[in-house]
Amino acid sequence: MPSLLIETLKTLCALPGVSSREDAVREFLRKAVAPYAHRIRVDTMGNLLVEKKGRIPGSQKLMLAAHMDEVGLMVHTITEEGYLKFGTVGGIDRRVLLGKPVLVGEQQVPGVIGLKAYHLTTAEEAKTVPKLREFYIDIGARTAPLSLQSRKRWAPEGPSGQRSLLRQTLPWCWRAPPQRIYPGCPVTNGYAPLGKGR
Repeated sequence: MPSLLIETLKTLCALPGVSSREDAVREFLRKAVAPYAHRIRVDTMGNLLVEKKGRIPGSQKLMLAAHMDEVGLMVHTITEEGYLKFGTVGGIDRRVLLGKPVLVGEQQVPGVIGLKAYHLTTAEEAKTVPKLREFYIDIGARTAPLSLQSRKRWAPEGPSGQRSLLRQTLPWCWRAPPQRIYPGCPVTNGYAPLGKGR
């Protein structure tokens, strides 16, 4: 039993689940609880609601609640050089970002968080924590895809991929092939589960 619990925890921790993009976590949990549940539903906010009836009808009720989301990053700009500028989703200490591997978008494109090279910083810059706007994600692109160069703004999607009103009125916000990296796409931790390589 303990090994099953540990393996389940490893799997859950490796799933992408940035706030408002918890689909993979929700689907994993839905499959895991299905054999034990009497009723499963997802509400309009994306919450997974599972009901398990007790053996004694009318007895006391117990509710277990937990969040499915995690902190992460969201791309807001793609530079002409192909770097991805981002903002945080949730509270993240920017001092720990540099050099972190990340996975970008639904296709989980691998990248690494970078910053201006240390030998190019001034003495004053070397003493301070860099501002979030100074960081970027390097995915190995030499330039921004032509279809993305003018897309500097984004519109978030609602639960389960529903289009927001802004996205409906601004069709250029749609994801562009082939990389499917776009302003507004989520970025998650790029570490593989413990004991596994990526």
